[in-house]
Amino acid sequence: MISWVENGDPRIRSVLKDLKSSAAGTRVIGLTGSPGAGKSTVTSALVRAFRAREQSVAVLAVDPSSPFTGGALLGDRVRMQEHATDDGVFIRSMGSRGQLGGLAAATPQAIRVLQAAGYEVILVETVGVGQAEVEIASAADTTVVLVVPGMGDSVQAAKAGVLEVADVLVVNKADRPDTKATVRDLRAMVALAQSEWKPPIVPTVATAGDGVDDLVKELDRHDEWLESSGERARRRLARARDEVTALAFGALAKRLTVPDELAARVADGRCDPTEAAEELLAAAVIFKDLSERVHAHKVSCVSRELGLPFDPIDRAARIWERRFGPASAMAAVTSIMRAQQLLLGELDAILRPYGLTFARYEALVLLSFSREGTLPLRVMGERLMVHPTSVTNTIDRLEAQGMVVRRPNPADGRGRLAEITQRGRDAVQVATRDLMAAEFGMSGYSEADREALFSLLRSLRRSAGDFSAG
Repeated sequence: MISWVENGDPRIRSVLKDLKSSAAGTRVIGLTGSPGAGKSTVTSALVRAFRAREQSVAVLAVDPSSPFTGGALLGDRVRMQEHATDDGVFIRSMGSRGQLGGLAAATPQAIRVLQAAGYEVILVETVGVGQAEVEIASAADTTVVLVVPGMGDSVQAAKAGVLEVADVLVVNKADRPDTKATVRDLRAMVALAQSEWKPPIVPTVATAGDGVDDLVKELDRHDEWLESSGERARRRLARARDEVTALAFGALAKRLTVPDELAARVADGRCDPTEAAEELLAAAVIFKDLSERVHAHKVSCVSRELGLPFDPIDRAARIWERRFGPASAMAAVTSIMRAQQLLLGELDAILRPYGLTFARYEALVLLSFSREGTLPLRVMGERLMVHPTSVTNTIDRLEAQGMVVRRPNPADGRGRLAEITQRGRDAVQVATRDLMAAEFGMSGYSEADREALFSLLRSLRRSAGDFSAG
């Protein structure tokens, strides 16, 4: 799933939606510092320390990507080979892919996946950073900044922005001659801090294990302070806000392609860049009312009438034709996506009194169609055309409602069967009655129209590889 996150695979959206995050019990610790500070060695030492407590540990190690080839060496994982055979340790290297700030763009969502997987400690190691790369502070509960003796004088320490985000300062390679001077400069900097938490300074020689126990104690002390002060909740709220903002800007950047005609007007001076940017954004403004409503309400509420004095998709199509060319494909896809929102909103509203969503209803119907009311979870994923994780989460919820039970699959010692209960069958009956009465939200179409629509979309699904039959 982390590969899906990195590659922007559209399947990750449905998986992330269904993941049950256990963030409340997970510590996210970020480690950052200049190249050669010993981040990987310290990270490996912390893995060893947390595993001695029998805590499960995940490591996200971000490596720099080549600006020419886009490749990354992913060498941090090589430095942690001693943990490769430990089932309680998961190590994943990620290329930065040109992202500034020391992290990969996919890091926040990768953290969310690992939290849902139940890891108790997540260590995030950044690429080697300089004075201003402080992105890790927005992704971690505790930020550890590593410095090495000889980093510079007190002025250099005071202006290093990366030091200002430190919750714990580590002077690694403390067996070097300049260690005392470095600690002195850092103490002078910490003394100027106005925050309630004063970062402790921990000298270590990670290669020998010296100072690692002291580092773990300071991490524990900071974790306790986060809880008692309420700072953890504040940071996680800010982290969620930053994640949403980053995803929104990323999606916007992909959609707003600057046409050659507009770029040419800026290049020859007929239009200034600010005016051009406003013109480019103007096409998105027509969706403002819709976007605000989707942001403010759940999908189940999107079916309410918007009451716009124009068709926003039709207007977008006309602007599209003037700027980019034929708009029929864009208009059709956008209409399908909006229709999905409308239909899901209406169907979920019908099913809500029975404690169901349309996804859960589909799972129950599939089970009721089987000969014995049972199916392997793997088969359900194939028939419902969703990721296995989505099936597992759906069955979890139905089982909690008493509509499904799980039992071992006698044909496969490792697999599980889902079996519909009488309560589940009763729910299918009443829910189907109401859905049929509403004609599944398609009452405005004739039988011929619905068959024609099914045929058109069936061709699309066949082309996508959903099935191969005629």
